Amino acid sequence: MNTKNRPLGNVRGHIGEAAKLAKQDAAQRKAAEKAANSIILSKQDVQGQYDAYRALKTTLGGVRRDITAADLGTFRRNMQTVQSRITAAGITAQQVIDLAASNPLKNPRNPGDEGDLGRARKEIRMAVPVSSMVSARERDSLDVRFLTDASPDSDATRHHVLVRFRAYGEMARQMMVTPTTTEGKKTPKALTPKQAATRMREGYLAFDCDCGRTQFFLRYLATIGGYNAGRDEHGYPKIRNPGLQGVACKHVLRVMMEIVQSAAVLGFLERVMAKALASADNKVRHQATQAEADALAAKQAKRPRAIKTSEQRGAEARKAQEKAALARAAKVAATKPPKKVAAASRRAAKTAAETLGKQFNLSPDQVSAIRDILAQAGQGGAA
Repeated sequence: MNTKNRPLGNVRGHIGEAAKLAKQDAAQRKAAEKAANSIILSKQDVQGQYDAYRALKTTLGGVRRDITAADLGTFRRNMQTVQSRITAAGITAQQVIDLAASNPLKNPRNPGDEGDLGRARKEIRMAVPVSSMVSARERDSLDVRFLTDASPDSDATRHHVLVRFRAYGEMARQMMVTPTTTEGKKTPKALTPKQAATRMREGYLAFDCDCGRTQFFLRYLATIGGYNAGRDEHGYPKIRNPGLQGVACKHVLRVMMEIVQSAAVLGFLERVMAKALASADNKVRHQATQAEADALAAKQAKRPRAIKTSEQRGAEARKAQEKAALARAAKVAATKPPKKVAAASRRAAKTAAETLGKQFNLSPDQVSAIRDILAQAGQGGAA
């Protein structure tokens, strides 16, 4: 693999590679379940049919010990907690990021562990959509495959993340009333491919990753939460994640942020929806070219996108609005003739304006204009 010119390797063959990894994972899981001394805590075990003579272990509470009947009750309550976080309709890309921040899975033996979200921000820089097809598992959904880089200390060179967009069928059906010619007036409420793609990426989805973190720590949560796009896992993670913390691995979290904000991902989905609009049956396939994948990966590697929670994005939006409002006020003030202002008002206005300037990174001219506004307002109040 030429990592210099192809940061994420070859696009060609990625589906076969992902299928091979999934087959190996399924075979490993089947062998573990059928082993004479299987240590998998099954669905029936958690429901109360567990035989204590098996003496299976858990790390619930931070200490490795035998599972008790009380633990089974705790496991069931943990499952209910996971399910309560997700609506019946599913989970969105932004919700995945928010849950990773509010309910992180951390290593209790490592006080400095930042969880999956922290590792996604520091270690995973690229997430490129490379192919899509209508889901064989859910015929009303669209499966999009992403390639991501691996962390520096990983044995892998890249990872495969599958995202299932569940709004595809609805969007494709709505576009069936969208005209493909320029004749006549636009049909009311008809969607363009870009509008359909935007709604799809903001809608509910499921996901899976080929990494060990997903396989052993998090796939069970996705299965019981209803947002799993891979092999279902019904063995409770009694050792690795008995508290059912976390939601997605670092590779998935990087993909989720690209889905939320990336114009390139939106463009990929728009091209898919354009094909659906022109198709006879809405069953479409799309694949990025090697050049497209390389260019996007190189761009992402050079300047990785910040992974932000809803709260962080909201705070930034409010700050931008406030800054814009101050800039508009400064512009208006600059066009008005100045009034004579008392010295005390000028000093107070200067201090307040400089504070606002630092807070919102305003230019000297904007600070000066705001200072005049505040001084005049103070003078008027004194009068």
